[in-house]
Amino acid sequence: MAGEIASNQSLTGGERIAFLISLLASLNLFLALFNFIPLLPLDGGHMIGAIWEGIRRGFAKLLHRPDPGVRRRGQVAADRVCRGQCDRGDGVLLVIADIVNPIKLFNG
Repeated sequence: MAGEIASNQSLTGGERIAFLISLLASLNLFLALFNFIPLLPLDGGHMIGAIWEGIRRGFAKLLHRPDPGVRRRGQVAADRVCRGQCDRGDGVLLVIADIVNPIKLFNG
């Protein structure tokens, strides 16, 4: 999309720059919001895990029990490896799709 915007001659230079900046800003906002989804490989999942551990420790302290400890980190590492492989696969698929059938924003 950025290449098509940059090569469009019907837009002025300022309009092209503004469009590209808004495209980058919307991509950045989407990635930031996507990262807060409460799934384990994402930051939202780590936040949920930290909140859960805090609640467990709070209840243990309230009931005068020993600290329950942290959850298994081996599973977290396995989830990160799986997520990385999925991200690489998605990236390759998107590059191939962009080469085979690029997105057309304007007629032409």
